[in-house]
Amino acid sequence: VTFGGDVTKALSVAPLAIVLAGLWQILFAWSGFVRIIKFTPYPVLAGFVTGLALRTFVQQFPRFFDLPDPIAFAATLMRGELPHLAMALFGLAIVAIIRISDVLAPRIPAMLVGLVSGTLLWHLLVLLWPALDLGRTVGALSFAQALTGFTFEPGAVLIALANPDILQTLLLTSATLGAVAMLDFTFTVRTAQSLCDLRLSPRRDLAGQGIANLATALLGGMATTSSLGSTTILFENGGRTRLAGISMALFLLVAALVGTRLIATIPMVVLTAMLICIAWKMWDRWCVKVLREALVGPNSPARTRARRNILIVLAVAGATVFGQPILGAVVG
Repeated sequence: VTFGGDVTKALSVAPLAIVLAGLWQILFAWSGFVRIIKFTPYPVLAGFVTGLALRTFVQQFPRFFDLPDPIAFAATLMRGELPHLAMALFGLAIVAIIRISDVLAPRIPAMLVGLVSGTLLWHLLVLLWPALDLGRTVGALSFAQALTGFTFEPGAVLIALANPDILQTLLLTSATLGAVAMLDFTFTVRTAQSLCDLRLSPRRDLAGQGIANLATALLGGMATTSSLGSTTILFENGGRTRLAGISMALFLLVAALVGTRLIATIPMVVLTAMLICIAWKMWDRWCVKVLREALVGPNSPARTRARRNILIVLAVAGATVFGQPILGAVVG
């Protein structure tokens, strides 16, 4: 509505919102507001992490059946249909391979095992049985396609300044992006600290993330934030220093530059299976312990405390699942 249906104008202003989001992150870091990390109760952290895991599962599971979202999945179930069963069974088989590899060979990255074995098996089955419905691959990628309509233009600043409605939308959108990024950063830092005895500088790290978003937007990139999934996977596969994050970024750069043809051959169902496994690793097992204590705790005060914690976890997790993590964190 703000842009009057002009998609070109909206896309030209979008990078400016990311620039402003980066500036908001730097402001949050400079002001010391990021210190809320120290005051985040563990039930809020557990609820956010578990809610994010549930949201990932709910969003990705329908893709096993080549359906876009949970609503479409529920609609097909109501009609008594379950399409693309072969594809779904193949995806579940890849999930099993990843989980078994994680248990039997913990020194070998289970996600890499799932990616390589799933891709090879998919192409072998398609070669032997062309009529078998196993979905599609990622397909061709190129920098030209990625940057189409999404490059930073200085003229976009003039467009925003000349229109109060656009300026208001930009400020509100960028502030929301900055706040969500700070929230993701907060919970990722707390998760990293719970995984290992890690000393961090939240103000410096959040400011660095803001500077990175600012630079990325100027080059036509998308906003980025900390990732609980990546942090957990990196730690479980031996990552203990900042070199892990740097090497991951360099690997992505090399893959984008020289590995696009290889990436194009990866089946979508394999990527879905990997995301399902990441969701399984993410949810906080502490919730089970608290639930057990809430039901059969040693005494009444312990059960009351556990029930209060479970209520906080459910509130934050529910808000996160429905796409309102900031509201969930505030309520928690």
